[in-house]
Amino acid sequence: MQWFYKLLTQRSCVIIAFLTILSSICILVALKTSKLPDFSDPSLGFEARGTWLGERITAWQNLLEELKPAGKLVDNPKDTSDLMLSNTKKKKGGKFIWKYGGKITRLKIKKEKHIRTKSDIHLNPTCCSPNTSKSKQEDHIFYGEETMRQYVLNETKQVNMEDKGQPLSHKVIRNKSRFFCESPNIDFATFVVIKSESNSADSFFGINSLRAMCDLENKITFVTGYTDYCQKQIPLNTCCRPWSLPNYIALLTDKTSCYEINQTDISTVEQILVKCYKYFHNLMLSPDCQRYKCEAPTDCTKYNAVYNILHFLTDAGFMKSNASIIHLTSAMLFVPIAKSMKILPLFHNMENTNLENNWVKVAAMDLGLKSALFDEYLLSDLWLAGVGGIFIIISMWLYTKSMFLTAMTVIAIFFSLGIAYFVYSFVLEMAFFPFMNLLAVIVVIGIGADDAFIFVKIWRCIHLEYEQEFCGLPTEVKSSTEANIMKSTLKHAALSMFVTSFTTAAAFYASYISSITAVKCFGVFAGTAVISNNILMMTWLPASVSIMKRVKCPFTLSLRLKIMIERIGLAAEAYIITAVTKTPILWMSLLGIIGISSAFLVLYWPRLQLPESPNFPLFSSNHPFELYEAKYRENFRFEQSTQSSNNLKLPLRFVWGVHAVDKGDFSNPFSKGGLDFDNNFNISSTEAQNWLLKFCSSLKKQSFYQKSFGMLLSNCFIENFIMWMSRKCFDKMIDMDKKPCCEISKFPYEPHIFEYCLPQSIFALYATPRQFFVPGVAGPKFGRSEKNFNSSLPPIVKALVIEYESNIPYSLSYTDIKNFLETVQKWFDGELLSAPLEMQGGWFISDLLFFNLQSALSTGTVVSIGIAMSVSLLILLLLTLNILISFYAVLTISLTIFTTIAVLIFCGWKMNILESISISSAVGLAVDFSLHYGIHYRLSPHLDRRRATKFALCRMIGPTAMSATTTIVAGALMLLSSVLPYIQIGQFLVVAMTFSWLYATFFLMSLLQLLGPQYEFMQLNYPWSYLKKQRRGTAVDKRIERRQYPITLSEQRVSSPSSTVENSRNIEMSEFCSSTLFTTTGSRSDSFQNVDQNAVLGSRGVLNFSKSDVSMSTNVN
Repeated sequence: MQWFYKLLTQRSCVIIAFLTILSSICILVALKTSKLPDFSDPSLGFEARGTWLGERITAWQNLLEELKPAGKLVDNPKDTSDLMLSNTKKKKGGKFIWKYGGKITRLKIKKEKHIRTKSDIHLNPTCCSPNTSKSKQEDHIFYGEETMRQYVLNETKQVNMEDKGQPLSHKVIRNKSRFFCESPNIDFATFVVIKSESNSADSFFGINSLRAMCDLENKITFVTGYTDYCQKQIPLNTCCRPWSLPNYIALLTDKTSCYEINQTDISTVEQILVKCYKYFHNLMLSPDCQRYKCEAPTDCTKYNAVYNILHFLTDAGFMKSNASIIHLTSAMLFVPIAKSMKILPLFHNMENTNLENNWVKVAAMDLGLKSALFDEYLLSDLWLAGVGGIFIIISMWLYTKSMFLTAMTVIAIFFSLGIAYFVYSFVLEMAFFPFMNLLAVIVVIGIGADDAFIFVKIWRCIHLEYEQEFCGLPTEVKSSTEANIMKSTLKHAALSMFVTSFTTAAAFYASYISSITAVKCFGVFAGTAVISNNILMMTWLPASVSIMKRVKCPFTLSLRLKIMIERIGLAAEAYIITAVTKTPILWMSLLGIIGISSAFLVLYWPRLQLPESPNFPLFSSNHPFELYEAKYRENFRFEQSTQSSNNLKLPLRFVWGVHAVDKGDFSNPFSKGGLDFDNNFNISSTEAQNWLLKFCSSLKKQSFYQKSFGMLLSNCFIENFIMWMSRKCFDKMIDMDKKPCCEISKFPYEPHIFEYCLPQSIFALYATPRQFFVPGVAGPKFGRSEKNFNSSLPPIVKALVIEYESNIPYSLSYTDIKNFLETVQKWFDGELLSAPLEMQGGWFISDLLFFNLQSALSTGTVVSIGIAMSVSLLILLLLTLNILISFYAVLTISLTIFTTIAVLIFCGWKMNILESISISSAVGLAVDFSLHYGIHYRLSPHLDRRRATKFALCRMIGPTAMSATTTIVAGALMLLSSVLPYIQIGQFLVVAMTFSWLYATFFLMSLLQLLGPQYEFMQLNYPWSYLKKQRRGTAVDKRIERRQYPITLSEQRVSSPSSTVENSRNIEMSEFCSSTLFTTTGSRSDSFQNVDQNAVLGSRGVLNFSKSDVSMSTNVN
């Protein structure tokens, strides 16, 4: 390897040029051959793949996909070809003609017109002109009186010229039924209005609060840009009226504006609501009673106001059954603007508007642009990361005292990320790049800075030893050149850098076993980035140091500033070392108790809870978008009707004919594979028919089955098919012979009859008017013909779905869904034991997507941490070959992780995707400092534990403190972000790095000083180390005893100090950086410190470190 060290020092420019070209090519190839990352959907990849439940979910999704018009399967056999199979014999010209698509007589039922679709909101925005008139004078002046007059004046100015001759009151009477353009709709932007804290005691359903809400509505409509996005009235071409509680009160009391309402109007509407609530509660009101006749009094159906107020505009606790008292906590305000990412500029204008007054305020909103705003904040808040990077660069400059070396380190970090992206996208061909991968940037910056600090510290110590004349030199040194300095530096720095990088990469790669796509992708990219960074730090950084010695950088610190920084650093290091070595029992006891208590909090109570919402938070908890989803959404009935957790029961779906496998790429959420059909599946056999009928009968007897009333035409098709087959064989009215699909055939049917008649039965079922039958996912699924169906063969049943409703409500509780799944699965497995071979491939599925994610998070994170800890222990044991040091290091890492997680729990963290990635990363960050100290404790030439502890602290206290400080400050800056992932990253970095450094410095080193191994205790050795020691040990010892050479360095080898100030700095550094790192006297076992004696660089005695070492005399000359 001597050629490599010479190459680093003598051909350093060639190495830099080669690595620059190679890295640039990798980056360009990656950018040209792959699409740039797209973060438009930040929650993409937040699903579990590869688990037994995940495979079922994917197979079910593929089944639904294949039932689409372009898929391989159809529900209705009519869709298998242009012709439909039916057993219809018609007499025509004395011949019987078998044809497809026999005529079916339908009941003549008058069809009701369907409610307008969501698109009608934009296609037919027709409504009347605004109805405004001057309000009547009240006896008392209430809130908003002056604003009301201005509002009426502005509304009056918008009236069309042709209507100016007509009094406004006349238009109000004429167009009262068209007071609003449409009914409230979930597709419109919504605002949640609550009472202000200053008037929390006042009734929200009072005159002051409602008029204040009217004023708030007016503020929103006058926001700059509002008219550019609102739905327009015809023919006025002005914005439609917002849907709010005050406006509906004005509508019901024949007022033209919400500013005109008074307490009498409010009481009148309150009486109407109390009177009509029972009709609403009993589902006797609809959103359009003019079209669909509602069985309720006229006051309850007028303008559909009661339904809209109770369903859309007031919270669910506004009224209760059989209660005459109302209590309004929050109200909803709908504005005639469609939810869209295009209204992002309008939201920014709203941010600059104070949506609050003395009585009410906007607490939350849903504008449909959460993802768009996240993308914008994701880029706009990068300045925080930039400031953190600048701080790291400045810190690195002050520590290395070279802007050139700092710049080269930053370039190396950039190149390592580029190479990692090349390997990720081009070599590994991973097409999906989640935004979580951006976390790797912060990790690599921290590790790169850490490596630079360690390398520079060790290189400086070795270089200073060469510069001191009183340092002796062992015999038979081949050459005293810079190559030897680089060789000695890499023998120690490279070992520490490699171990920390490898263990960190192993912790990230362990995340690949996670079944969550985003976590899996992050583990691969982060691990690759760490390995790439380590390779560059082994080559790029040493070459840069060699160039630094020959090139004078214009951005250099003055000697006075250098001396001041070094003295401050040395004093701080000396103080910390003294604190550790003087009171080790205190630190070990204090941090040990904190760690054990944290372990109790993490493992037993309160633990890291699983997420309780499938919505992934993107902003801070007080953001109006997050408040809407987390706090207010479930309070309104119109949102509850769209959330299965409040309205639906868990379905019972049993699938046959399709294997529950996922053949897609687990690292790509867009790759779902395809259906894998079960070749053994066949429902036409008599055994399968009998078993299927018994299965449906047994299912209805289970405790989890929801009893249903009325016809269930397709849920278990075999029951409906038997009823259909019991019809008469000849229909005299239409002269139709229905044989053999009639009562002449007995159950179980012959396979050919079953296959022949089943398509007719399903076709007749799908021809049933939709008032009686709404197609669902249950029933047999037929294979689609690839060409025209010219034969008389019936379509083949390729899959079967039996679906019923359970009596278990949808829940986000992990325990409840787990019990439901285990109960149903246990029963179904028992049923399959008696199934014929062709029906044994069935499987059960329900709405378990979120439960699958919870399950993956609860198990995958723990397994990843266990693997990472095992790898760390193995690597440390292989390198130190000391069981006690390895055990102490792993113990320290474990307590660090427990304390970090405990603090994050108190910060409100739950086990979500980002949290899972962060906790997995905690292992990689926690091992660094502990491994640095453990390795250098083992590297110490001293055999007693006290001096070995001082040696390790002296070597590593500076680099580890600088690495921790820079990362903590960079993380603290991320706390100022508006994006929750950035905030959580900042929290994690601050907490993880703080406790990682504290436990490694104070707990581990105190533990080693008190109970550390000494005098080769519990020290293992490789077998070949004994042979090597026997061959060379005696000869080397004799040569060392015979003579010693003082250092005589030429100007060519190492630049010598040129001033007394510089020499004084070198003496201070040489005293603090003990040359005993390379001492052969009292050296440890050859199994670890088996350095070629030709490369031994010093033979000074043992370092006696104390505070006095810091303040050495500066008079050298």
